[in-house]
Amino acid sequence: MTEDANPGTVVKTLDLWDGSPPQFGPAGASAKLAVFAGGAPEGEQAEVWAQAQTLTQPGMVFGLDPAAGYSGLVHGKKAATIYTSDVYSEGVPIQFGADFHSTYVKDWLRFVGVTEVTEVRFQPTILTATPDQDRAAALTAARDAGKAF
Repeated sequence: MTEDANPGTVVKTLDLWDGSPPQFGPAGASAKLAVFAGGAPEGEQAEVWAQAQTLTQPGMVFGLDPAAGYSGLVHGKKAATIYTSDVYSEGVPIQFGADFHSTYVKDWLRFVGVTEVTEVRFQPTILTATPDQDRAAALTAARDAGKAF
């Protein structure tokens, strides 16, 4: 969709279920501390650090100042988030779940410095009678969001 409106746009998808997040462990923690201290990881730490750079790490997407705290390093970027679910939806009783996914993603985007975020939801719960209309509305919203990139 985005590619149709803006052929040069790069769309990145994070699939949390594909099993690809790298292992971090003690070597990764040591590498991270080395980076925080202004050094460069070496040996096993360097190998783990190279894999870990696909995640949120200091100096790549956030900085840490001892006096001012964390600051995002991702500026001038836009994000579009698309949330789906089969039971939870905004406005349903708490017995049908809570919105942990979008609150986490919004907080992470803010943490790294992304302030322009378009949110699209397709959450045709078992409680709604209009899943086809909800899907059409979500597709339209996604196409419109793509045009802004």
